[in-house]
Amino acid sequence: MCKPSPWQTNALTIDIGGGSTEFSYINQNNVSDTISLKLGTVRLKELYFDKNDIKGAIKYIDKQLENVCDKKIETLIGIGGTFRAIASAIMKNENYPLMKLHAYEFSYDKFSTYISSILDANDNQLEKLGIKKDRFDVIKPGTLILQRVIKKLKISKVVTSGVGVREGVFLSDLLRNSKHKFPHNFNTSIKYLVDSYIDDTSYSTQLNLLSKKIFDLTNEYFEIDAKFRYELALAAKLFPSGSSINFYSRNKQTYTLIQNSLEYGFTHKSITLIATLTKYAKNKLPVDSHLEKYADLLPKEKVTKMLSYILSLSIALLSHRPRNIDFDMQFENGSLNIISQSSLFISKDAVSKLECSDKGFKVIFNS
Repeated sequence: MCKPSPWQTNALTIDIGGGSTEFSYINQNNVSDTISLKLGTVRLKELYFDKNDIKGAIKYIDKQLENVCDKKIETLIGIGGTFRAIASAIMKNENYPLMKLHAYEFSYDKFSTYISSILDANDNQLEKLGIKKDRFDVIKPGTLILQRVIKKLKISKVVTSGVGVREGVFLSDLLRNSKHKFPHNFNTSIKYLVDSYIDDTSYSTQLNLLSKKIFDLTNEYFEIDAKFRYELALAAKLFPSGSSINFYSRNKQTYTLIQNSLEYGFTHKSITLIATLTKYAKNKLPVDSHLEKYADLLPKEKVTKMLSYILSLSIALLSHRPRNIDFDMQFENGSLNIISQSSLFISKDAVSKLECSDKGFKVIFNS
């Protein structure tokens, strides 16, 4: 179960080191046009910044960048210490609600404005901008490289990578017999959570299937974009994970696990939505304070609440824990009809306790 990352088309990775900078072009899971240039923070510092020759540094950088592919690049993916230092500072200054550096993304305008501020700042101002002191000596050369890169490429989005060369070396060895690619529909974060924290995989699979079926029946009625089907289904699949830590605080544990463990291949918006749905599953609808805190990362309030209800409904309908799903469903005119040979007393009671923000929606049991 793996949804393609939105950054996998027309993206360029940049890894700024001390003596060199590496670039790779990414398109549809394919990596090409890999190149290493003699651009590095220490190299530029010693050749130009120590002599206060900024014009010379710009000329040197632009000359080196002539070797970078001239394809249309929409997204820049930053790797390495310089980029992480800048992204961390932006995150801190923005009071960003999700404390996760990997996959943190921001606009070109925000990035461009911030790096201009770094280049114009003295040491005291750098500290106020959120740059750590151990980065003062190399942050400006690295920032100038970034400034010249985004000027050349005219990108629209910037994404931070929390991994780098070490992880690349590990994966290169791990995937050496599979053309350096993971199997289709394989995601390391999902695999980790399922293998480590979900004991009853049958129940997890049932929740996943049922939530998708309810979504398919009702999403047009609830006016929910089909793109949210993936996050709902994954929230359903991972919902049981917190039980292995503490059954009585399952939602809280699952929420924390997802926020911290969903990494590669996920945007912060996806992570926040999936975590939010599990936090309020089989419970009340997402509260206003949570929706306000994560307003920039969640869908509209109506959509978030209805997705939360669908997950809670899926859990309620499986309250009797059948070996296989033992009912069918039909949806018509705002009513979801549950058709079963069994009485489903436990499920009916659980459903009756759920809160739904759409007062016209009904669940009707037909035994």
